[in-house]
Amino acid sequence: MGICRKGMMLGIILIAGALDQLSGKGDMLRSAAIGFYMAQEAVSLAGNAAHFGVPLPGNLKNALHLLKTANHF
Repeated sequence: MGICRKGMMLGIILIAGALDQLSGKGDMLRSAAIGFYMAQEAVSLAGNAAHFGVPLPGNLKNALHLLKTANHF
């Protein structure tokens, strides 16, 4: 499932880049998509690090706990 998810990410970034080229207004959509996925991967990396016992700052631990326990719509 992980490889499929990464492929979907790449596909969305490629589509965003194509839409940027069609609009002719720079790289706004592509940059937004890349920024979103970078943030998502950073949260995942921090969560995995905490799971394996890597010491993390208290604020980051609290944020990860809030994300983990948040109700999803």
